[in-house]
Amino acid sequence: MNGVRLLARSSSGTHKYDLDKEEIVIGRDKSCDVSLEEATVSRKHARIAKDVDGYRIEDLGSTAGTYVNEKRVEQAALAAGDRIAIGEVEIMFYPAGPGLAEPTLILPIGTQPERSVTAAVATQGAALMVIKGDDRNRVLNLSADELPIGRDETCAIYVNDRYMSRRHAKISKRGAGYALTDLGSSNGTFLNGRLVKEAKLTPGDEIKLGSTVFRFQVEGKESLFRGLSGRLELFLLLDLLQLLNIAGRTGRLHLSRDGGEAGELFFEKGEIVDARIAGQVGVDAALALFAWDAGDFRFESDAFVPAQKTIASPADLMERALRLVERGRRH
Repeated sequence: MNGVRLLARSSSGTHKYDLDKEEIVIGRDKSCDVSLEEATVSRKHARIAKDVDGYRIEDLGSTAGTYVNEKRVEQAALAAGDRIAIGEVEIMFYPAGPGLAEPTLILPIGTQPERSVTAAVATQGAALMVIKGDDRNRVLNLSADELPIGRDETCAIYVNDRYMSRRHAKISKRGAGYALTDLGSSNGTFLNGRLVKEAKLTPGDEIKLGSTVFRFQVEGKESLFRGLSGRLELFLLLDLLQLLNIAGRTGRLHLSRDGGEAGELFFEKGEIVDARIAGQVGVDAALALFAWDAGDFRFESDAFVPAQKTIASPADLMERALRLVERGRRH
């Protein structure tokens, strides 16, 4: 990828823009590089421009204002994973470069960037994935020896969870491993459902702080995908499809309902190329699976992908998936 990647979520769905330009204008006008049809977006709302230090965003006198990580700005420097609000449209910003070489795990829309934690998952090391909570799908690289977690914005891992204490817990590096320590929180720190004051962490452990649940992983982004499984009630299908699509993953997504019904979506470099459910194949099978909002899912990155593709236009199918699931969220 050259230039920048913008992921925009609005009432019309979620869209990806790959733009290799020194200057990008965002607005409601059709002549803009990123044209947004939302009424809350000004005709020429904001501009992203490259300078010697990277990229900056500038508000162009918009009515609703331009926000970066929930702060209104006239001008601001941008970093990978920054969240931009343009009217009622939410945009995630990712520049090209060594830190985002393809294939890279890109954080989905709705995540929040870190202050001392990188926005992209490193190729080696430990990481947390939020599997339940408002920051669902957020991936955190544990790059420091000690990382406090809490509702206080000074925490290395800041989570806006009203049930979490200001400084709730910390994760510390201990030799070749990691430990979880409660910092005197009001609601306690839970590891795999058990209340703990301090405990050693192992890959796959689930940590509950307030109403937020994290999964602890080691070895970087590949282990996150090997361990990518759970319930659709907690990990919405829209986010799951985006995660696999934008990260360019190849493999099989197995879906099953509690009554025994099962289906499969096959991905090749992030695109859905085949789908199967109860005798159906291709687009019809995929659309049937997109309607599921409950059950188990499991992604297998080393699974066999059929050589014969039953879906001729994966990009169009993904757009339909995003629209269908987004519509379901609003009802």
